Amino acid sequence: MKVYNVVVKTTQLYGSETWVTMKRDMTGLEAAELRFVRSVTGYTRLDKIRREIVRKNWRSLEYKM
Repeated sequence: MKVYNVVVKTTQLYGSETWVTMKRDMTGLEAAELRFVRSVTGYTRLDKIRREIVRKNWRSLEYKM
């Protein structure tokens, strides 16, 4: 998660100070984050696992590292 926060989030949010933040922008950022978390944990959308469970499993992996 540290790599995600340091590299990916900062790249996504570069220049965001000038944006008028809208709901669709936040939704897009959350979707990108979930895509990243799914790829790291090995889940796909075809597994049909809710995002709450994916994030919970991600947090447990984060603490193990």
